[in-house]
Amino acid sequence: MEPNKELELYKLVNGHFECGWINDDDFLIWVEHYNLSDFCKSLSEIFGDYIFEEGGIEASLLKDDVCFHLTSLEGDDIDFKRVFPKDEFKH
Repeated sequence: MEPNKELELYKLVNGHFECGWINDDDFLIWVEHYNLSDFCKSLSEIFGDYIFEEGGIEASLLKDDVCFHLTSLEGDDIDFKRVFPKDEFKH
């Protein structure tokens, strides 16, 4: 049985990383450098290795962490507005 990507993504993110909507369209997550390898491995387990191919995920390298623009994954049938309601995940 294929895992529920939305549920697995929610479990990965919620309570473990700083995250939130910065505007109506962009949901971001900040991952500390020391958690980066584990975070990327978890994303691969949820979505498959292809998410890091052909341009990967939009991200910004910052001093203390990496900021991932998770809404760049919307082509993977993830309804971010439902999984991460804006009233609960506003940054």
